[in-house]
Amino acid sequence: MMEDYQQKFERVLSHIDEHLSKPLAVDTLIAIAGLPQTQGQGHFLRLFSAMYGIELIDYINLLRDLQSVFELAYRPNISMADIASNASFQCPKAFSEDFNARNGMTPEAFRLKPEWNAWFEKQAALDTMRTPNLASNDIHHKVTLVDLASIELAVVEHSGPVSNLHGSLQAFIGWRRAMHTPPLVSRSFNLVYHDVKHVPASEYRLDIGAEIGRPLTAQDVGMVSKQLPKGRYALLAHTGNEASLGEAINDLYGQWLVNSGEPLADFPLVLERVTQFPDVAQHKAVTHIYLGLKT
Repeated sequence: MMEDYQQKFERVLSHIDEHLSKPLAVDTLIAIAGLPQTQGQGHFLRLFSAMYGIELIDYINLLRDLQSVFELAYRPNISMADIASNASFQCPKAFSEDFNARNGMTPEAFRLKPEWNAWFEKQAALDTMRTPNLASNDIHHKVTLVDLASIELAVVEHSGPVSNLHGSLQAFIGWRRAMHTPPLVSRSFNLVYHDVKHVPASEYRLDIGAEIGRPLTAQDVGMVSKQLPKGRYALLAHTGNEASLGEAINDLYGQWLVNSGEPLADFPLVLERVTQFPDVAQHKAVTHIYLGLKT
């Protein structure tokens, strides 16, 4: 079963074009793209960014801005209230403040004296991004298909700003020490629900976990039992620091997944921390990136 992600995302772009005046729920766009519903947001936003070189919210804002400036300049009979409504704002004041914050002038000022140079540049960028950034099949990282047996995990569920991640990590390390399950004995995993760039800080989620060969007990304070399901996975073995890890993940989505047409399983991105800083130098840290696929 192959999937054409370019066709799927063309449907997404068409839906956005046709519904700029309405709220555009990510869950709706996920359904249009045919991605898994439960864990689809992380997959969808990464794919959108990788394919088009722009974040979803920035793309929607750009389209709404362009629609607004054309209405301001060429539709003098349209009221500011209607232009605001067409851009999905409930009132002209909110629209004016948002437009001014992102464009350095109020919509009223633009209507009186349109300044087009910046908008021509934005339109050109929009035309470029509508051609997906996927023409090359030159994948910079080797990806292999593997079959994994199910893996039982004990995890600390982190929810909230990345700045608070240190506390969750400390809790996990404390549990490891108390239970005598160091990395050499028990494999280390992250379940990555979101890219930090794609969600409000308060909604960011990440599980910090380890393989465990027993049921959790009352002594496992703060830990939650989860399972890495049996099945097919795309595996990208990465060596390097966290910045280059992000590039590898982007390559996995934007190059390999789209060109392969493999259907995604309804499970978050998985990172196995094979070796980590400071046990090894940052540029020598090894992470196995697993992307679940439908069988």
